[in-house]
Amino acid sequence: MKIIKFGHCCLLIEDQEVKEIASPWIKTPINFNKIKNKIKSLTVFLSSNEPYGFVKENEKIFKEKLNAKVIILKNRSHFSTDEGITELPEILDEI
Repeated sequence: MKIIKFGHCCLLIEDQEVKEIASPWIKTPINFNKIKNKIKSLTVFLSSNEPYGFVKENEKIFKEKLNAKVIILKNRSHFSTDEGITELPEILDEI
């Protein structure tokens, strides 16, 4: 297992297939100014127990770089059906 840090994010690379899938995320820099110019507002949902970590770091980046509203949901893991997450009613409450 290998952890790769790029920009303000990190990825956990487990095998070659995952590495190939993650490659665009690793190699493409994020142009925060371009994003800010394209959006009126941004709400980001993070999970308090994200298995890949970096919740506080990502919260800080989204707030500072994109003026985002960040909502941290308690114990929602990676927001995937593999972890039993099939609904996020909090998103509906936000829109």
